[in-house]
Amino acid sequence: MFPARLSVLAAYAVCGAVHAAPDAFVGIYSSFDPVANAPVDLLKVQDVFGELEICTSADRRWSCVEASTKPELGDRPGLFKAAPSVKALGSPKLGYLYSAPAGVPTRVGTTPTGHITEMVFGIEALQRRPLRGGLSPSPTGYRQAGQEVHLHAANYSGDMLALAVARSDAPTLRTELDTVNGYGVTNGQCCMHLPPPDSKAAASMIVTYRVLPDGRETAVTVPLPSTATPSALWVVVHADRKIELVPTEGRYSDPGSSNWPGKVKGMPALPPARRATVMGQEIALRKQYIASLVQRRDSAQPGEVPNDEMGIEEVLRVKRQQLRFLETMAKCGKDLEACAREAQQAARGVGRED
Repeated sequence: MFPARLSVLAAYAVCGAVHAAPDAFVGIYSSFDPVANAPVDLLKVQDVFGELEICTSADRRWSCVEASTKPELGDRPGLFKAAPSVKALGSPKLGYLYSAPAGVPTRVGTTPTGHITEMVFGIEALQRRPLRGGLSPSPTGYRQAGQEVHLHAANYSGDMLALAVARSDAPTLRTELDTVNGYGVTNGQCCMHLPPPDSKAAASMIVTYRVLPDGRETAVTVPLPSTATPSALWVVVHADRKIELVPTEGRYSDPGSSNWPGKVKGMPALPPARRATVMGQEIALRKQYIASLVQRRDSAQPGEVPNDEMGIEEVLRVKRQQLRFLETMAKCGKDLEACAREAQQAARGVGRED
């Protein structure tokens, strides 16, 4: 994700945040990556036997740590004074995720998306979507016999989708995937067991999907290609919503890999018109956030906001670099890799007072 290359470590102690109910945070959090030209999942918050976990994305897998809705209070001031209604979810290893209505300040400012991070990868406003998509209840098929695989989704349509997979020999035992953004992919999740390769059920599987938030639930039978020792099963939704199942043997194989066996090569990406709209929105949001930082800095009393290596001036520098990166990417007419190199060069030239 491009902000990670230009971000500031921001693991302040929490203050001014109320205790949060789990449903204020459970979900998947994403942002737009202008280099990948697609939404990218950064965080997942899940409830495991009544305890919350924050999961970060790495190598198409989630890595999870325990999190608390009662994070420790600290004496270090925030960039802003948090409103009493702000909710916080904290992990000492990662930092903090805040939930707040639009226009209500958290320790790191306001967010139009309702959620903003103060984490090791920086201060970022993130979009939240549900973990699951409201498909009709079904018992899980996890404990069936067969080859165990992790599940992924790749969505080339513009719709957010709920997905579930079942074996043809047990159609009611569905395994539901994480919801997937339009033009997005999901990290691997455990687990499903594929039918034995010599069984009648090995020829196909049943995929159920629903367009979120209020589409109709649809089930289709999809051929299952034979693979010797698969480690993952990708549910690929094409632009016309036709579905393909792609078992892969390599843990790191995805639609962007050179050895990808699926019909479509290359990761899902936004079409030009949609990209232009999203880039414009991202640029406007960063300009708005920078303006709020400048106003806060100029109106603050001495010592009211931190101004050290992780203070307001450093955050301003990082956010201005991100803005310059986005503006350069938006104007560039070359391929994405060439534009990214040009944008990185432009961003490196930004100082604190630009």
